[in-house]
Amino acid sequence: MNRRLLAVLLSIPLVISIAQAAGATSLQRIARTYAKPAVTSGEAVGVGVVILKKGREPRIFTYGKAIVGTPDQPAVPFAADTLFEIGSVTKVFTTNLFAQYIAEGRIEFGQKLASFQAQLGDLRPKMSRVTLKELGDFTGGIIDIPHVCQNGSNPTCLPSERPPIREYTGRDFASYFANTVPMNYQPTKLKPPQPPERTRLPAPYFYSDFGIGLLGLLIASDGGRLTNRDFWAWYAQIESNLLEPLGMADTYLFVPTSKLGQRALGYDQALGRAEIVNGSVQQIVLLARGSAYASTPKVRIIGGGGTGAKAIAILDDHAVSGLAVQDGGSGYVEAARIQFTNGGSSTEADAVPVVRNGKLIGVTVFNGGAGYTRTPDVTIVGGRIGGTNATARAYVVDGRVVFVGVVEPGSGYVDPIRVVVEPGAGVSNVVPVWAPAGALKTSLSDMGKFARSAMRHQFGHENSDIDRAFRFAQKPYACTGPDPSLASCAPGQERSGLAWAVAPADPETQRPAIVSKNGGLTGFTTQMDLMPAERLGVVVFSNSAGHFISDGSTTGVAPRVAGQILNALYYGTAN
Repeated sequence: MNRRLLAVLLSIPLVISIAQAAGATSLQRIARTYAKPAVTSGEAVGVGVVILKKGREPRIFTYGKAIVGTPDQPAVPFAADTLFEIGSVTKVFTTNLFAQYIAEGRIEFGQKLASFQAQLGDLRPKMSRVTLKELGDFTGGIIDIPHVCQNGSNPTCLPSERPPIREYTGRDFASYFANTVPMNYQPTKLKPPQPPERTRLPAPYFYSDFGIGLLGLLIASDGGRLTNRDFWAWYAQIESNLLEPLGMADTYLFVPTSKLGQRALGYDQALGRAEIVNGSVQQIVLLARGSAYASTPKVRIIGGGGTGAKAIAILDDHAVSGLAVQDGGSGYVEAARIQFTNGGSSTEADAVPVVRNGKLIGVTVFNGGAGYTRTPDVTIVGGRIGGTNATARAYVVDGRVVFVGVVEPGSGYVDPIRVVVEPGAGVSNVVPVWAPAGALKTSLSDMGKFARSAMRHQFGHENSDIDRAFRFAQKPYACTGPDPSLASCAPGQERSGLAWAVAPADPETQRPAIVSKNGGLTGFTTQMDLMPAERLGVVVFSNSAGHFISDGSTTGVAPRVAGQILNALYYGTAN
């Protein structure tokens, strides 16, 4: 899984009308504007949002479905108590437990794997020097997830992509670390040639499920050889040290039978982009094939101001191989284009409009561009049937467009055209032995409690060991560039806490630091973005891997929606 947390918040910011961010209904308006369209456009089956603002109780907004209806099963709406697979967000539960145990003196931050011989057996010298801290901040030179064995089995590969614990056990997991050494994965990103061995530690930053998985099992271990017993011990300690104190009664490793009705399923629907010529849909470019299709899905073409366009899906091996236009319809209008000029940039920013009731109510910046030496002019071109032009103003930070405020919303704008493809079958994901890195299920209500605790330490309101552990885990420990040293980190470069991504404060614009964690499993994307200094936070669940399309580029639904909402909260209130 490709994780670009900093890009979610700093390179893909949201733009909305400042006036619209005010008022008693601003949170509902922001959520409805930027989360609901992901569902109505077919990007997502369901989206849930938690918003935390200035110490108020978390507000929850939900759209779409947790489970799509079938002839044998009615649809289940997305709700505050829907149980959702949060994937890698699990990691910051594990690192909070780690920080609690450091504070208690049970383990040491810099403790080396050599001291866990009873759990891991004999390690190679280089692996024995990896520390728990390096597992937590991703500088241990540990692979993300090993490849699947191709010819037989060996200790350094997996029997399947995500094997259950009966197939790949705690002992198998320990054997992997006994048969490998730290590598410099950053230059090659797991592609040939073979990554070079790391001659010294810390290694260059490289995100690792296996690293955090090992950390979780080791800190929960009772001292014997790693087995599936430690898998269960980790969850028991998460329950007693985090879930129970925070009142998170709807968070599980395995969903109990009595709660199965609250569970969300994940979906991977096909995605396409319509191209308009002379008011008619000329073709549909397939952007994602989707999966788990048992039969040919229905296709709808919505928005764009026209009528009559029809298309069909072409199915091949349970995935969509093409989207064929049967009738191009008429009267369709290309979406408004956002142009940035006279800014002296080397790379122009890329942004798209948000339209409601004929007005341009916001702009989403997908790529801030580069090299802006002055504030560019913003021109909004096309996308209207009659009416008047909208106007907007750009804001530049570090040579990039990071925000655009809508000055006048204009009128006559059409909703951007969208191609909606029905999803295939819903899925749930196996729980592997490296569960401490990504296997919890929780609700929006519970995540509101977790996120609120994760920000409390910024205001001297540390009420518990959990709050203090969040402060420790959210400190920057490594640079995410080729050199992990913080001293060498460029001013705007993302830092790594203990599984948290830390976007540093911008001294020029006074924008505060942002701490984030995302998660992704088949059919599920999660994003938690926090701006503790402003007491602002957003959590987004989407039970689709879907993407929002901008000139062929894509971003996951949950990261996009969370980044947009957080920036709406900050820029809307700051101005």
